[in-house]
Amino acid sequence: MNLSRLFKPCTFAVALFAQFMPVLGQATDMNVGSSLVGHYSLKGAREAAADIILQVDHHFKYAAMYGGTDAQADGTWSVTGNQVYLIADQSPPYFSEIQQIDQLDSDFTKGAQGPVLMGLVAGTPKFGMRWQDVEVDFKFSNGKIRSAKTSSSGRVFLADRQTQEWKGVEVTEIGLAFPTIELERKWFKVDGKKTKIVVAILELGKLSQAFKTAAVSVDSNKPNQLIVEDEGGIVKGTYVRTATDNQEEER
Repeated sequence: MNLSRLFKPCTFAVALFAQFMPVLGQATDMNVGSSLVGHYSLKGAREAAADIILQVDHHFKYAAMYGGTDAQADGTWSVTGNQVYLIADQSPPYFSEIQQIDQLDSDFTKGAQGPVLMGLVAGTPKFGMRWQDVEVDFKFSNGKIRSAKTSSSGRVFLADRQTQEWKGVEVTEIGLAFPTIELERKWFKVDGKKTKIVVAILELGKLSQAFKTAAVSVDSNKPNQLIVEDEGGIVKGTYVRTATDNQEEER
């Protein structure tokens, strides 16, 4: 099992937005702002690239790359007059789930001291991030708990103890806490008979947002364009709706 597939670096533009494209063609309703639904790309800016997607369900996606920095945001959008207001999701970060893998990967366990009973990596795969200093409690079928913190690689290894006390004992639950961002412990059930690697997924919520709110102007003379005049976390300039979306509108 190659865990690098779970933690790909955060890529930009087309690949990032491809999963949302099918939604854009569904704007057949007459709700306010439905004519604005589409994928808009920043044009004419030097050393910067940015995209805004306005979805038919009034959610938006934003991503930008400039000066070696990647910025993203998602949330809801609304229209008042000639202004589109983007309100980014401000939900707190949380551990959303764990993924359980039934085989150890030699690359994953590289650097472990001795036999490994179970390994864990804490991260946010969609941003290609792994997290250090996540507190991990392994609860066992004998009622005991062994604790550890993730390293700079986001990993922690649970040693396979061979003493009589631990023979045949399995992990039943894993508790995750992240004091760095004031995240209290949350427990997850684990199938200790099969699981060898646990991937703990941290959803960043408001911590990943490039901005809280942003106002974008609609050009009444060019309805396929959005104009950002006040930066405020979003790259300034003119965003033009992609040709694909314009063609869909004309059909």
